[in-house]
Amino acid sequence: MRSERMALAALMSLVLVGGCLAGSPSFRSAPDKNAASFKAEVFETIVKKARLHPGSITLEKSSYADIDTDRKELTLTGTYKGAILKSRYEVTLVIRLDTTDAKAWKVQKITYSDNNKAPRPAEKIFAALAKQLSE
Repeated sequence: MRSERMALAALMSLVLVGGCLAGSPSFRSAPDKNAASFKAEVFETIVKKARLHPGSITLEKSSYADIDTDRKELTLTGTYKGAILKSRYEVTLVIRLDTTDAKAWKVQKITYSDNNKAPRPAEKIFAALAKQLSE
C-alpha cells in the first residue's frame, strides 16, 4: 500500500513538472514586483503546480524581506480549497530572490508548506518553477 502511494506521488510529480505553462508570471520581466496582482498570480501559479486541482486560491498576506546584499525573500501566505472534500488548507511560500539586477530578478529557491495531509509535492516541481518564474 505504501509503495503504491509513493509510486502515485512520483507519477503526479512528473505530470506536474511537465505541465508548467509558458504564460506564468516572471520576476525577470514584471514591471512592478510589489503589485498585489503580481504577487497573487505568483501564489496561484505555485499552488496550482504543487497540488492537484486546488480550488478557490486566495493570497492573504505578502511581504518582502532583505536577507543579504542583493538578496530578498518574498513570503506569501494564503489558502486554497481541496478539490474533493472542499477542505480549506493554509499555504506558506518563501521565495528566495537574487536582486543583483534591479530590473531582472532571479528566483533561487521556492520553499512550500501547507497543512494538507496528502503527500508533499516533489522538490523537482519547485526547481522547475524557480527556473520558470525567472524567465
